[in-house]
Amino acid sequence: GACFSTPSIAPNIGGPVDIVTGSNGVLINPYEIKDIEEKIHLLLDNMNIYMEYSTQAFITIEKFIPDVLLKRIRMIIENKGR
Repeated sequence: GACFSTPSIAPNIGGPVDIVTGSNGVLINPYEIKDIEEKIHLLLDNMNIYMEYSTQAFITIEKFIPDVLLKRIRMIIENKGR
């Protein structure tokens, strides 16, 4: 989702919990159909929320672009040597 500037709908377990913050998508209980339904309707029925989450999703994913990650890793390594 975030790669295409769309809000994420992700399970509230595992890795997505660290990335989907509530401002770039929604976390769902994957075992509760009603929760999934409500979160989908939240995004479909509220264009302002959808657009804000879309903008934030794009900003979030920028942190994970390989070139950006490589620069961050290099900075960490260079600072460790000092």
